[in-house]
Amino acid sequence: TLIAHSFPSARGNGEPLSGRLDPPEGATFSGVLIGEAEEKCVLASDAGYGFVVNLGELHSRNKAGKAVLKVPDGSKSLAPALVPADEKALICATSSEGKMLVFPVKDLPELPKGKGNKIFGVSAKGDETMTAIAVITSAQNLVVYSGERKMTIKFADLKEYKGERAQRGAVLPRGWRKVDKLDVEPA
Repeated sequence: TLIAHSFPSARGNGEPLSGRLDPPEGATFSGVLIGEAEEKCVLASDAGYGFVVNLGELHSRNKAGKAVLKVPDGSKSLAPALVPADEKALICATSSEGKMLVFPVKDLPELPKGKGNKIFGVSAKGDETMTAIAVITSAQNLVVYSGERKMTIKFADLKEYKGERAQRGAVLPRGWRKVDKLDVEPA
């Protein structure tokens, strides 16, 4: 946990997190979050598991940090996604097989730490992984990044990808099946 106002304001190239934190050998940063302790976010691994957690549960006084997300062997954590205060918010998750699944955030349990529950039905055989997650409200559009290109999907058009948590999802359009990142923007 770092206090945002303690960073220098005139740094053009930023400051490395490893200068203020003491991560274990081989650790990487998949993302950073800023917000109030009551706000929520989704933490997930590319193995298809994750959960909702309060940002306050992520706070640590130790310079070495705090273990929150248990990632299975051979997997890695995904960039976290903030959960807006909207009861109709949806989680969008994509797989390396070019599929996307959309379901309500309320279907994913809120936990303080652990492996979490199945978000995306990643195939047990093969090298399929969950590649990205985002949380979207009806006042936003989903932005899908594939290489240098981006595609915007309106909230109403996400109905094609809706399903139950832990399902395999629906296939994305041809040319958009290698998803690098998901983001949201105002509608």
